[in-house]
Amino acid sequence: RVLSDLLDYLVEQQRVNGSWGSPPNDLFAPLALLASGKSKYKKSVDKAAQFHANSTKAKDHGSLINWRYMAAGIFLSEYYLATKQKWVLTALTEIRDFLLHSQYTDISQLNPKSYESHPHAVPKTEGKAQGGWGHNPGFEGYGPIAMITGQGALTFAMIQHCGIEVDRKLHDAAYAFLERGTGRNGYTWYADEAAGQNDYADMGRTGAAGIANWMSPYPDAAYRRRAQKHADCIGDNPDSFPDTHGSPTMGMVFTALAANVDKTNFRSLMDSNRWWFTLSECEDGTFYYQPNRDNAGYGGDSRLKPTAVTAFIFSIPQRNLAITGKPIR
Repeated sequence: RVLSDLLDYLVEQQRVNGSWGSPPNDLFAPLALLASGKSKYKKSVDKAAQFHANSTKAKDHGSLINWRYMAAGIFLSEYYLATKQKWVLTALTEIRDFLLHSQYTDISQLNPKSYESHPHAVPKTEGKAQGGWGHNPGFEGYGPIAMITGQGALTFAMIQHCGIEVDRKLHDAAYAFLERGTGRNGYTWYADEAAGQNDYADMGRTGAAGIANWMSPYPDAAYRRRAQKHADCIGDNPDSFPDTHGSPTMGMVFTALAANVDKTNFRSLMDSNRWWFTLSECEDGTFYYQPNRDNAGYGGDSRLKPTAVTAFIFSIPQRNLAITGKPIR
């Protein structure tokens, strides 16, 4: 009942151009609608797909642009796997090409302004930060971070599941970035260096790394082992679920997706956080969140974003998407 009400609300909030106003909303809202499998949401899902296709291209620029391309790549991949509409492959190829361009792989991509704004973050050793993505192409500011690098590795995986080739060397460079930033306990830290081997904090980055490894298109057992390790870390430490760095609600989705690769860990996560879903539900059926250790995204969409996130998380057990367990054919 709750999920059905949330999906109807998301359709009402969709803009004329097919968007919901931000990359997280434009990813989680249409994924929740697509996961429902209901024909009454088809028009809304189709509009979202057209929006992503119309707003992405092989060469592009803009502020915080990598987040938008990750959202487009993940959603359009799921949309293609569900519909097999050939025009989507053109958009996915453009997204792949853009992400190959924006991935940090060489010191020549370093923005000179980083020496002034973030001198301590500038790579001082060969290979440092390589393979990752930051907010924008190459290396600027503090450079690539694990949260968006996990989404980049996932996007490359999903695009390949759609039949589009990605240079494995560059894809594995993204996985290597995540592995360098993961402690022995399976927790993924902020960038590509573990601050502790057995410590943990918020799980959003661990979740992004976990689902990226789980969806790897390669047969090597190492990817599934890493994914299980990430899932175990989440299941053993479920208490930080609604309290993640950056966009708290975005972190919740990736945490839930990574935990879902193991039923016991997913159950642990959800049972331990019943209180959040109970206290965050509003009288009109929507959900909201208050600022916590990070308040990114808290403002005009402090109802829309958590409502989209809750709808998507509640759809995970249905396993109607590739990232939630549906077999890829």
